[in-house]
Amino acid sequence: MTLPLIYALNQSTQKEKRYIINIVKNHNEEPKRVAEKLLICFKKVVELLVLGR
Repeated sequence: MTLPLIYALNQSTQKEKRYIINIVKNHNEEPKRVAEKLLICFKKVVELLVLGR
């Protein structure tokens, strides 16, 4: 796992955590899909860091 992924999980709601974990666990054969979904999550984390909570 990468630090941004760990941070995203820590900052996410329970529903978002399940979604992220599901992507990583069940779709790891499809790197493009995983990358697209995780980029969306990371974008949210960056927005939270810039704008604050």
